[in-house]
Amino acid sequence: MAADASARAMPSANAAAAVPVCSKTHPSRSLRVLYVVSFLDLFAVSLIIPSLASYIKGMDGGAMLFGFIMSMYGFIQFFSAPIAGSLSDVYGRRTVLLVCMLGAACGYFMLALSWNIYIVILSRIPSAMFKHTLDLIKVAITDGEEPANRSAAVGRLNAVSNAGFIVGPMIGGYVSSFPNGFNYTALLTTLIFGVNYVLISLYYLDGTTMAMTKKADDPASAPHPDWRQIMAEAMSKVFEFKNALYETGPAKTLLLARLLLAMSAILYRSHFSVMLEDKFGTDSRARGMLLGYMGFVGAVGSASVGLALKWIPSERMLLQLSSVVYVVTFFALSQAATLQGIYIMLVPQIIAIRCCEIAWVAWISICLRRSPSVLFEQALSRYRQLWWPTNALAHSWVSRLRLRYDC
Repeated sequence: MAADASARAMPSANAAAAVPVCSKTHPSRSLRVLYVVSFLDLFAVSLIIPSLASYIKGMDGGAMLFGFIMSMYGFIQFFSAPIAGSLSDVYGRRTVLLVCMLGAACGYFMLALSWNIYIVILSRIPSAMFKHTLDLIKVAITDGEEPANRSAAVGRLNAVSNAGFIVGPMIGGYVSSFPNGFNYTALLTTLIFGVNYVLISLYYLDGTTMAMTKKADDPASAPHPDWRQIMAEAMSKVFEFKNALYETGPAKTLLLARLLLAMSAILYRSHFSVMLEDKFGTDSRARGMLLGYMGFVGAVGSASVGLALKWIPSERMLLQLSSVVYVVTFFALSQAATLQGIYIMLVPQIIAIRCCEIAWVAWISICLRRSPSVLFEQALSRYRQLWWPTNALAHSWVSRLRLRYDC
């Protein structure tokens, strides 16, 4: 769900630069363990995706309640992500990562032991508050790499974590197909977060943590954060997405168009499992296989962008062609009558969206004549979290209309 794998508004670039790089001590072990943790993180989260919606519906939680739970998750993350980032600037990435791992594990453990819908709702609160692990890992990776190597490091991190999303739904769907399978799946998710906690605590040290360890005997050297300033910085990060509105010319048009493209993707894919169950009567195993298939096609699509650019003369033309394919495949998916048709139409759609995402960044960088990553990621991440509540409620409203029409 929230598996989604997008960077949120986390620590600022200036704060990241102020942290001593961890590559000076135990470079390979400290950084390589983060790649392992990122794979396990997205793998664990994606385990519950194929069956969470049906689990909620099985507890007499209708479409409206499912929408409310998703809205609550996005609303909490909207405010908690900047706070987690600001705290990591003060206490170090490792400390906040450990707290987030522990908090997320508690949330999934509550979900595994839930026996009614109220416990399910309660379990999503700690998960939303603390599930900022991938964002913190991405910042920790950039802290530990030289500036020239950071883009390649983030690319490797995305590839490794996305591999977890390929395997996770298939295993989660298989386990969920057994009696009480969803509860076992959530327990497995909790266990994996526990493993990540151990890996971080044993093998990862960032610069801030190392400095605090050396001065542990000196109470005056301990951090004394100004909570008022931390909260002020966090709230400023919450609304950083509005910076896109101050761009002029083609840059503003490109950024707003990219947000609209993200809106369509989130609206469709966030409830993809519900559509598979309601329209095609699929079980959790079939949904998990299809979601894993989507992850694999997405990886192939990302790798195929370079080949596409060899045949298409410009990023602008690639964007135009990919957008047309995206619209056509959305319409075809809405009219698909069989699951085989879904499998076929997902190939051009996912490849098109990958081409769009990569071509957007390249073209925006040309229009802005500078790196678009900070502005673009702030705008997109804030937008995603704002759109989750609206998206979930819109889905519940459409579901109620469909049920009324069917009756």
